[in-house]
Amino acid sequence: MKRIIGIIIGCMLCWEGEAQFRSFAGPASANQQLIEEAVQKGLFIVRQSYQLEDTAAETPAYYGREGKPYFGQLYSLAARLKGGYVIDGRLLTPWAEDVHFDEYRNSTQYRPVISQTAYRNIGEKTYQPLGFRVENRDTLEKGSVLLVKDSLFSEGFSLWEEEGICKGWIVLAVGEKPLSESDSVSLSLMIYRTEINREAGKSLYEIKAPYTALSVVGGVYIYP
Repeated sequence: MKRIIGIIIGCMLCWEGEAQFRSFAGPASANQQLIEEAVQKGLFIVRQSYQLEDTAAETPAYYGREGKPYFGQLYSLAARLKGGYVIDGRLLTPWAEDVHFDEYRNSTQYRPVISQTAYRNIGEKTYQPLGFRVENRDTLEKGSVLLVKDSLFSEGFSLWEEEGICKGWIVLAVGEKPLSESDSVSLSLMIYRTEINREAGKSLYEIKAPYTALSVVGGVYIYP
């Protein structure tokens, strides 16, 4: 597979202006076809669910919200690596930015606990269980991009850590709705060429964004 320099979660990178882009559904060069093949196998979506635990209950008691088995959920684009995968570090605490959890943040009785971790491939809609273990992760970037060691995936990207000018591709996963509104929404991929000057100690870069009315789930910068 191709080497991946960084993973873009939501708006981790600052996008400005417009850029030419090409959908995988349209004509593609030989290089773009190679990128497509690598990305289709290498990207997936992780869904992290949590519940509220009543610590005052005599027996373990866990609660969801609005009749659902979970209180809240958070989604992340993830990329397969050899021997693991990379995700957004916010998945460690999916309640941190959840407004529905605000009234319980200072509670001594209720505390949030991870209840389920699941994933689905870009071209699929059904989620499968993912054995996520917090102790198996390493922090890759200051932007809380995490490397999770896992034997679930036998092949994937490798991390590109060299400095200098990189002439690669931005690949974005997009859908008609945000995953928070419909987690089974069909996703497609957009790709465009861009250059990044990788510098020591720098983890955030400004890039030009393609014009799209679709919801951007996230993306990766791929260097061939």
